[in-house]
Amino acid sequence: DAPRCAGRSAGGIQRLFFHDYATGRKVIVCSKPDCVHDSEECDAYFSQDDYDPFMYYQNDTIYISKSEEGYAKIEAVSPDGTERRISCVILRTATEMENGIYYGRSTPLICVHRGYAYFSTFEPGNSTAELYRVRLDSDEQPELLCSTGKEGGNVVMLYRIKPYGKYVFFQMGESGDGGYNYENSIYAYNTENGEITLVCKGAQRDYMVMGDSLYYFDMQDNIHRMKLQTGVSELFWENDREIESNKMFSNNGYIIHELEDVEYRDTESGEIKW
Repeated sequence: DAPRCAGRSAGGIQRLFFHDYATGRKVIVCSKPDCVHDSEECDAYFSQDDYDPFMYYQNDTIYISKSEEGYAKIEAVSPDGTERRISCVILRTATEMENGIYYGRSTPLICVHRGYAYFSTFEPGNSTAELYRVRLDSDEQPELLCSTGKEGGNVVMLYRIKPYGKYVFFQMGESGDGGYNYENSIYAYNTENGEITLVCKGAQRDYMVMGDSLYYFDMQDNIHRMKLQTGVSELFWENDREIESNKMFSNNGYIIHELEDVEYRDTESGEIKW
């Protein structure tokens, strides 16, 4: 429901490409002759200072988060990059000061799904966090969906927002000891009736939803599969190497997970491997 496009970074520049499945080629989104793709004159150019590298494609439009005039916004971009307009405003990220701009917070975590931009106000170290949504292509104010924590309380988390079908899944929790030992669980917001339900208790690591199942990492980097209808989990993939898995997503019916190799000693040969 919310596929992502990809940006290429080069010295502070992000360039918009598309992948042609027929030819297997990556093509830059620029039709101008002799263009070197390093300035705002190029349709594929997106400054790293202004644009987040993650984009969503829906209804023949690319939606990308942009920082502008002290606000986080969503910009709507035509697939060929020639047309750009502000779709909606997320929240204020900077405060005007006499000596310039003082940035009070970072750009929030944002995703786009079924006509809305969903975002969390979570920042590492804070004791409160909220989940909001705002309608695309409107000047409406953001709508509060969920909040966690209290001022002066434990450090909290509300992130990994992942839409699927009529649901928007997210991970939420707080530190159990006042520090950073988080106790996270996965929740789902029903976009049709507004209800929020607990999906998987005690899920600390990354996850994804595909079909009728939730897939999530345990603390040993094994992948478990939970049937959403029954809530029953089973081991889906066992990690037998000393590697760290960081992210998980789906593509064309496959699970893709990012692995970070670490140095380890083979127990049989004694050799150092990666």
